Amino acid sequence: MIPATRRRIVAPMIWESGDREGRTGIQKGSPQRHSEHKEDSRLSSTTMVCKESLDEAMPRKIRQLIKDLKKAGWEIDHISGSHRIFKHQKVGGHVSLAGKDGDDARPYEEKNVREAIRRSESL
Repeated sequence: MIPATRRRIVAPMIWESGDREGRTGIQKGSPQRHSEHKEDSRLSSTTMVCKESLDEAMPRKIRQLIKDLKKAGWEIDHISGSHRIFKHQKVGGHVSLAGKDGDDARPYEEKNVREAIRRSESL
């Protein structure tokens, strides 16, 4: 038994599960969240998932952004710590990516890479 001082108190989440005809479940005590939850057809009829998790894409990895940049003709100019700075021979400016290969890319990094690839393709 875990001492009371070390126990984590977790509020129970009670779901009214959907039936097999596709009705969705809701969280008891929170009717305003009814529209935010839906059942995923890939899961069993009693498993409920949050709508936000289905609608939002997973962030890309740094290694995927690097691969895209290299494919578009960008090369590593230099590395400073965990920052990789990419330059293109014909396009002015640079693109900086921070983090390890397996880290999730930040939204602004994804945006910077998309814009850099668009600039290099327009040449």
